[in-house]
Amino acid sequence: MTGQTTCPHCGSILDPTRDRDPRAPEGREDRLPAGPPAPGSFPPPDGGEPGGASVGASVALLGIDLERPTTSARPIEGRPRGGDVAAGRPLPDDEDDEPGEHGSAWPVALLAGYASAMTLACAWLWWTGHRGGDESPRPPRSAAPAAPEAPVEGPGPLAGESGLVEPPESVAEGCRVGLGDTLRLDALELTPLGVSVGRVELQRTRVDGRAERRPGGDRAMHLRVRLRNASDSLVFAPIDASLVREPDRRLPETFVEDASGGRVYAYRLPVSSEWGILGQEFRDLRPGEVLETTIVSDTDAPSRLDGPLTWRLRVRIDPETTAVVGVSFEAPRAEPKRGSDRDE
Repeated sequence: MTGQTTCPHCGSILDPTRDRDPRAPEGREDRLPAGPPAPGSFPPPDGGEPGGASVGASVALLGIDLERPTTSARPIEGRPRGGDVAAGRPLPDDEDDEPGEHGSAWPVALLAGYASAMTLACAWLWWTGHRGGDESPRPPRSAAPAAPEAPVEGPGPLAGESGLVEPPESVAEGCRVGLGDTLRLDALELTPLGVSVGRVELQRTRVDGRAERRPGGDRAMHLRVRLRNASDSLVFAPIDASLVREPDRRLPETFVEDASGGRVYAYRLPVSSEWGILGQEFRDLRPGEVLETTIVSDTDAPSRLDGPLTWRLRVRIDPETTAVVGVSFEAPRAEPKRGSDRDE
C-alpha cells in the first residue's frame, strides 16, 4: 500500500504518485517525497520558528503553481487551451473558418450596391419633387372639394353663320324713284309698277321636263318692275339671282326698310337653289328689249314694318356696273292669311 501524505496546512491528503509539472524543465523531478517531511525542513510560516512548515515552501515542494487555475485539464468546448497560449503555439481555427465555408463575397457586394443605388434614387426623387413643386398653398384636407367646372360645349349649328359683314351701300342722290315713275341710269330704264302682298310659289323643272311647284310661304311683298335696255350696242342682264336672292356669308343686296331702320330682307332662297320663284325671271336684254319681273321679300313682311317704306334694289346698269336704286312707296295693305287655297 502506498504511503499517504497529509498537508500540514489544510489537512488534505496528497497523492504521492502525482506527475511532475509539465512545464518543469527536462530532467527535473518534482515528485512528492515518499514519506513525511523531516522536522525543520519547512521554514516557519509568516516568520514562525524553525520546525514549522511555510506555505511557500510547501507549495514549492509539492510543485503546485498558484498562478495556474486548478481546473480540469480538459479545455472548455470552443475555448483555446491554456498550454497552447502559454507556449505560443497557434490557436486552431474554428470550424466556421474552414476554407470554403464562407463562400463568395459577391452577394454582399451586390446587396451593398443595390442599397446605395436605391438611396440615391430616393434622394433624387425627393430633391426634384421639392424643386419643381407647386409653391401655391394647398387647401386643407377638411375643405370641401371644389365644384366641377361646367363642360365647354362646342360651337352651335349656327356658329358658321356668325361673323362681321359690310354695311349696305346707301342710296345715292338721283337714284330714288316712286311707283309708276321711270328712272334712267346709263343703259337701263327702270319703272316700278306696283307693290302687293301675297303668297310665294316655288317652281322647278324636273329631269323629265315637267314643271313642279310647291308653296313657299304667305304674306310676302312683291315688287313688280319693268326693265328696258336703252343702249344701242350693249347686251346685259339688269338683274340676276345674285342680286335679288340670299347670298352666302354676306347681306342680301335687296331689302325693304322703314323710317325707323327696320328691315325685311329678300326671300330666303339660296342663289344656287334649283328652285325659283313663280313670276321671277332673269335673262339678258339686247338693245331695246324689255323685261317685266318680280322682286319678292321675305314672308310675313307687313307685320314687321310700318310707315313709308323704301325698297332698296341693286341693279346692273351696263355690263360691268351696278347701282343701288331706292323705290319709295307706302306700306301696302296685307291680304288675309290663307292656308287652304294653296296649290297642291
